[in-house]
Amino acid sequence: MNEKNIAAKAEVVSKIGAVMDASLSFVVVEYRGLTVANLTELRRSIAKQGGTLTVYKNGLVSRAAKERGYEMDDMLVGPNAFVSCKDDPVSVPNLLVKFSKKSKKLVIKGGIVENKVLNADEMVQVAKLPTKPQLIGMFAGALMSPIAKFAVACNEIAKAKENA
Repeated sequence: MNEKNIAAKAEVVSKIGAVMDASLSFVVVEYRGLTVANLTELRRSIAKQGGTLTVYKNGLVSRAAKERGYEMDDMLVGPNAFVSCKDDPVSVPNLLVKFSKKSKKLVIKGGIVENKVLNADEMVQVAKLPTKPQLIGMFAGALMSPIAKFAVACNEIAKAKENA
């Protein structure tokens, strides 16, 4: 192999590593059998969630992962795509699980979520967690609940005094 190829591959490995470092979730999926229309739909859905779907050579991803202390070689077999998301560690895995139920050809193999390597089953469990906007809504609801109950109680007391 000549030096230009080695340098080009090293550059790609560093780019993949930068994507891994910047991503809250980095999911390995097998896309064998998906139609172009399905893949386009999937890419658009992922982009709406703030993620990207990219195809890299498995060997280069393996090298980038090993440089960061991740062992992913068992997932890196066959034609794979890699989905990364910088915004929310749950939204893209959630989307991928839903899409894989709709289109059985998409297979989730595992990936990295917040610096931890997960297998396929663990990735499905992560997908079941609430997303960041859902958690914010739940938190706001929890904060507002006592205040709302207090307001209702004050209103009932005021009504009781008016009627008395």
